[in-house]
Amino acid sequence: MLPVYREIGDWLLGCDNTRRCVARYVPEEDGALQGDDNGDVFGMTIVREEGPIGLQIGLSGIGSLRADAMLVDGRAAPRVAWVGSADRDGAKAVDDAALRFLRGIAAAHELTVPAKTRRQSVSLKGLTAVLLAIDEVQGRLGNRSAIVRVGPKPSGATPRVVPLPVITVRRSSAMPGGAVFAAAVRRGQSALLKAHECDMDPGIGDGADLLPNGKALVVIGCGRFAYQTSSLAFVGDPGNPRSARLLVLPQPPIIDQPSEPNTAGEYVELVFDPARSTLAEFSKGRGMADCGSRTEWAFDGATFRLATFEWQQRCGGDRDMWLALYRTELKTTDRTRG
Repeated sequence: MLPVYREIGDWLLGCDNTRRCVARYVPEEDGALQGDDNGDVFGMTIVREEGPIGLQIGLSGIGSLRADAMLVDGRAAPRVAWVGSADRDGAKAVDDAALRFLRGIAAAHELTVPAKTRRQSVSLKGLTAVLLAIDEVQGRLGNRSAIVRVGPKPSGATPRVVPLPVITVRRSSAMPGGAVFAAAVRRGQSALLKAHECDMDPGIGDGADLLPNGKALVVIGCGRFAYQTSSLAFVGDPGNPRSARLLVLPQPPIIDQPSEPNTAGEYVELVFDPARSTLAEFSKGRGMADCGSRTEWAFDGATFRLATFEWQQRCGGDRDMWLALYRTELKTTDRTRG
């Protein structure tokens, strides 16, 4: 199935290719999460895995949580069991407790939580639509495990778990004389580098490795930006720099991804990991990395395949909170393909 990414009210939703869904509170007004006087950032995250329940709510940045003091639209919040974190800076509710809590706040407007120095509020604008979308994506509409649209069908009517796609990889290796080979590829691709307006000096960000199939993977540094750089990648015969061809990796499946002309094959902060035969791109939406994308491609012996994709368009939070929209399982082997 295709992943789902939505921004609804003050909430973000991401459901990946296995139907695992994560919803996060990220206010739409200014893209900044609310912090207390000590600089702590308040966050609320809802994770729903496949299965009969598979539900967790996490609160963070709140200091020591007093569940009995939580308010929903000025009234006492549903009383459920919360488990505090070891650092006393958050709490979570799981499974049936989480389900009862969400059903109790789904149609409300505001959740107020006691914090270290003052009360903090979470806007619930858009939450009902987000929870309904989770029910729909996971096939829970009309059954007892649904959060919003509960019905008489048993929880077991929920579709089975979608397994992670498996990509089998072999270790790559350093290329003898790789720097010289990369320099030759750079010279031979000067017209293409000019078309991409590459302005990095020769040798900066350049390198070459041998893929498991014996081909050379060459990464050439290209653009310099305020807080990031870009690179181009090429694949060719290690004995012939002129054989190198631009590597255009498969695009991640995403809704409304911006497309710029003349940038095919150019990737931000591109890094090759020879131990896992993966290329990874890390593209920050702005300097503090509270939005952007992280993509990884794995070489299966014949081609690079999409392995992971994380995305967050609205800025708020940090890079460790971006929503996972595509996941796979990597398996390493020493066996030759075929």
